[in-house]
Amino acid sequence: LAKILIQQKGLVYLSLRDCSLEDSGCILLIESLKGMDRLEYLDLSANELTTKTAICLRNVLPSLTSLKVLAIEENDEIGSKGAIHISRGLEECNDSKLVRLSLNMCGIGERGGVCLAQSVNNLNSLNKLELNENKLSEDAIADIKEILESFGKCSVLGEMDENEFESEDEEGSEEETHETSSSEANEVQELASALEKISV
Repeated sequence: LAKILIQQKGLVYLSLRDCSLEDSGCILLIESLKGMDRLEYLDLSANELTTKTAICLRNVLPSLTSLKVLAIEENDEIGSKGAIHISRGLEECNDSKLVRLSLNMCGIGERGGVCLAQSVNNLNSLNKLELNENKLSEDAIADIKEILESFGKCSVLGEMDENEFESEDEEGSEEETHETSSSEANEVQELASALEKISV
């Protein structure tokens, strides 16, 4: 599938929801999307994805200049670390066309939620940010709303009534996150290099 996608530069809509891709399969597919400037809809939901896929997505997002919908929900191992990588990718997008960002049920805690809210300032077209059924406390939700309100975009936040708070101590410190991300980034690079062999 990755080999086929490389040749589909005019692709507009791609749904890979519930395809049991896991990180190894999804990373190869995401790498094949790099530079697809007509892609408007991408759904990677329910594929047992983790931070590794989020790292890859961070690198590819800036090249998806026409993307309007990004759905990654129901991947509860994405977590705050993954959400932070995704938010960094969104911040690097110039003139983003993104209208909807869905990260429901992704195991995101306060740090990840706050970073995603901050990235909204760079997403002028965004009208829906979905973060329900994550691990956000009432205080975290209040912080997210305050950030969005400071951008005049409080209305973009979807329903938040089914979040279950869980201490972010389990997610590690910033230093631990950086060290883990570096290791995961190396693994992502190894998987991505396999794409070059496929495309030859």
